[in-house]
Amino acid sequence: MEAYVFQAALYCRDCGEALVRDLRDRGAEDTGDSDDFPQGPYPDGGGEADTPQHCDNGTQCVAAEIVGGRRVGAFLENPLTSDGEAYVRQSLADTPGSPLVRFWVEHYGLDQS
Repeated sequence: MEAYVFQAALYCRDCGEALVRDLRDRGAEDTGDSDDFPQGPYPDGGGEADTPQHCDNGTQCVAAEIVGGRRVGAFLENPLTSDGEAYVRQSLADTPGSPLVRFWVEHYGLDQS
């Protein structure tokens, strides 16, 4: 999934485009700096990371998902570093009943044992 970066946060494509529209409606210009204006969209959920990434709009995300009965920001489907895979495996060991962790394990095709 494509992602936008704005003020040190990651946003799904839908939320990023909404931010761009809102800022443009208020007269803001794209300076090329993610501190001032959303940058993107970038492929692969913003790129490889040490943890699974979700839209930072959280429960207010335009494309929020329901995982285990809980509303969460859209999953950005970013690739994981080896540390990221270890993070997901450790999360599974720590919270084996977590629907969100199981969601990550399934997406990344990691061993569930």
